[in-house]
Amino acid sequence: MEDLQAPAPEWKPSLWEWLHYRLMYWVVLPFRAWQVRIRQWGEGRQRCKVCGVADGFNFTVPDSVWEAVVPLKFQCGVVCLHCFDHFAKQREVDYSTSLSGFCFAGDKASLGFEISHAVNIKDRD
Repeated sequence: MEDLQAPAPEWKPSLWEWLHYRLMYWVVLPFRAWQVRIRQWGEGRQRCKVCGVADGFNFTVPDSVWEAVVPLKFQCGVVCLHCFDHFAKQREVDYSTSLSGFCFAGDKASLGFEISHAVNIKDRD
């Protein structure tokens, strides 16, 4: 014998339900997204476009190294040193001698560092 089931009834929202969902979709959710962007902008720090961290470490490498290490979709954005190092390891690019400017911009102080020693780590796994 076949198992016959009645089709599920179509959901027809009441006027108040319809207004509630439209209000959430067009007003509340965009407002919350806007609040998050304003809060992040108010912090005044750039965020890594890969992982989202605002760590405060700024560094400089030549354009040729940047293009060889960073994937194309992130090349126009901010990439933290940790993600940059991860990409360099994936692509097997030695950037240890290419790092020129290195500083930390914190809430209380900004510090500039001079690189005196750089070593390429082959495989640390």
